[in-house]
Amino acid sequence: MSRFDCVDSVEPIEFFALQRAYRADNNHNKVDLIIGTYRSDEGKPWLLPVVHKVEQTLANTDGYNHEYLGQLGDNRFSESVTKLLLGNQCKAIAENRTFGVQTLSGTGALRVGADFLRHNCGFKTIYLTSPCYPNHRLILTRAGFEDIRTYRYWDSRERQLDFDGLIEDL
Repeated sequence: MSRFDCVDSVEPIEFFALQRAYRADNNHNKVDLIIGTYRSDEGKPWLLPVVHKVEQTLANTDGYNHEYLGQLGDNRFSESVTKLLLGNQCKAIAENRTFGVQTLSGTGALRVGADFLRHNCGFKTIYLTSPCYPNHRLILTRAGFEDIRTYRYWDSRERQLDFDGLIEDL
């Protein structure tokens, strides 16, 4: 008997099963195409040189905050990313109608956003890209969305944006 017997198990996500199988495979000529990350020839995570340079610069910057960040992350970072995404001339930025939150990862961002939309805004319906990672549907379900719909965005045959499908679905 365990205190965790009340926890429901979920179906294994194929993506993670593939990762386990890849790691267990001893073939030296294997190539990891499972997730969109950069790897060295030795299969180790590869850091883009610009990212490495920025990390070194930050580590050597006097006065840089190496302590815990606030609940919303680094505000300067969020503001800079918002300007990068929307452009410096964005009316919403000028009117102080934008807001950013720094999260740990894409999956973490999805969960934070899903919780906000469901519990603070009361949304019951949400749209999920098709294709998407299998765990994204689970995250949206666990956040409490009752109606999870999909929309097309990628035409795998033409290898481009499926604009007509996207507009039709939305």
